[in-house]
Amino acid sequence: MITFGVWWLDVAFVAALITTILTRYGGPVFLLIYRKVYAYIISLLAEGYNKATWRYKEKLFEDLKTRKSALARNLRVLEIGVGSGANFLYYPIGTYVICVDPNPEFAEYIKKHAGRFPVVEFITAPGENMAAVHDESVDAVICTLVLCNVADQVKVIAEAKRVLKPGGKLYYLEHVRAPPDTWLYSVQNWP
Repeated sequence: MITFGVWWLDVAFVAALITTILTRYGGPVFLLIYRKVYAYIISLLAEGYNKATWRYKEKLFEDLKTRKSALARNLRVLEIGVGSGANFLYYPIGTYVICVDPNPEFAEYIKKHAGRFPVVEFITAPGENMAAVHDESVDAVICTLVLCNVADQVKVIAEAKRVLKPGGKLYYLEHVRAPPDTWLYSVQNWP
């Protein structure tokens, strides 16, 4: 039996599990719980993730601070799959940040990391359909470790291209698929 050590969490878990199994409302209830738990876990992992990847990200984002719009303090950045805002450390102070993520639960964690920026706008949407973002409206699009989780990578890149201003830049960091017949390949292709 799974136990959280707090009686009401145990009851809530069992109630959610029963609701998920027995009712037509189970899918939305399960999705809500999944989104909340996923956002919480990602926010906990963000600090360790940044420690593990800072060298790569420093290199990736090194010219972000020297872009003409950054020097003029009017840099507009769109981050796809923003999660809890782990990349905010690398943005110049004063950047206007547009966050796009399909999980609305990340909005709460974004607020915690938004202090250095005059405007942080959170849009609940998948990267494949960012209709709320105007054409040619951002200087940079950030996409780190996201493309492995989207339904259509080509659409995400097309949307990034659509929202970038002329001369804008796509910054991305991705991992590659593990070789077949490995444990990691199985995890990456898990339903």
